[in-house]
Amino acid sequence: MSEPDLFSQAAKPANENPARTRGNASTPVGLETRVARSALWAAYGDALGWISELTDATGLKRRTGGEPLDKPIAWKRRIGGRSGVTVTLPGGCYSDDTQLRLATGRAIRSDGFDIEAFAKVELPLWLSYGLGGGKSTSAAAAQLGRKNPAWWSNQFKGWTHSGGNGAAMRVQPHVWATRTPSDPESYLPDVVRNSVCTHSHPTGLVGAVFHALCVAHAMRVGDLPSPDDLREVTKAADGLPEVISRDTELGYWRIAFEQEAGNFDESWAKAVNEVRETIDLMATLRIGARGNDGYEAIADTLKLRDPARRGSGMLTAVAALGLAWCEARPTEAMRIAANAIGTDTDTIATMAGAILGATTDIDPPVDVLDDSMIRSEAKRLAKIAAGESPRNFEYPDLLHWSAPKARADALARTKDGGLMVRGLGRARSLE
Repeated sequence: MSEPDLFSQAAKPANENPARTRGNASTPVGLETRVARSALWAAYGDALGWISELTDATGLKRRTGGEPLDKPIAWKRRIGGRSGVTVTLPGGCYSDDTQLRLATGRAIRSDGFDIEAFAKVELPLWLSYGLGGGKSTSAAAAQLGRKNPAWWSNQFKGWTHSGGNGAAMRVQPHVWATRTPSDPESYLPDVVRNSVCTHSHPTGLVGAVFHALCVAHAMRVGDLPSPDDLREVTKAADGLPEVISRDTELGYWRIAFEQEAGNFDESWAKAVNEVRETIDLMATLRIGARGNDGYEAIADTLKLRDPARRGSGMLTAVAALGLAWCEARPTEAMRIAANAIGTDTDTIATMAGAILGATTDIDPPVDVLDDSMIRSEAKRLAKIAAGESPRNFEYPDLLHWSAPKARADALARTKDGGLMVRGLGRARSLE
């Protein structure tokens, strides 16, 4: 008997929406369109969900001026922590989720993922324009700005405990650019390389791997993975320790991890089993309520509002798929996620948007900031996936590159009076 196709359409999700475009012969969807919609809906979910992130009902009302949160709007937020400044953010402004996703995409070249440019240029420079960002990502980026740490030896304080969703939220471009989405080994090694720059705990890594597998299924099939699909898909995650062992630099990272935190194989197997158990639990919930009630049941069961669990890489990845199961219409799904106050609203929405965007036949109802740039980057990644060689992003020569020692040192004044990031020549204006 032949091996099962890990991305089989054998079992359809019960919430199948006949209006959605399928990836079959009767309703073909071009690769470029599918990548673009996945990217645009991911950015839309981020922009909408960021408005309600880390606040309560009173705070959300203050941010929206009492208006319902059903589309990205202009709003005010303090940037830079307690000592930061309160700024007015334009409608459709996105957070670190989309910023780092774009950074990942820029580092993907026609000949593969330029991990050195991502780790030593993109991440340190992101500190100068970042909107949001978790503790692990920020600490890792600051450490990578120094000369000595390589991406695989980035040992900042608490690095072995970094299990948040800061890696999972940015890895979609590896799937968008792969030429063989049916082969997990064509993109999972780069997903892991990307992730360990900032997140080393198996909970964070397995979240990135699981989400990448879900996006790959949606990209290839044009539909959501069912529980039965997921039981097959997660088999690919079982083999990650072997994939890591075949990569020299990841092997060095693994040795360092085990010196600090113990056997990686055992920790990885435990994390994958937790994913399976959580999927099984969520699959029983999807039999009941749909829409907002269904998602609230998932949020309550998975305790997504618990500060100790909110932001978990694994839980966020599973919750994003659960949201898509509950509501297949992306506009409504993004609204539900953004209004689930107390959960990680923007990251769950952005990851669900990446999955749903690959299954829908509509664009977001409102353009996010930098819509044209997101479309352009999606087109470039789709060309790479199609075997073409589009122009790559130009980075400074790393032999002569030193990251700015202060965040302000990374900024340059443009001719029109705005600010831009040195070293990211095509980066958007920050004003």
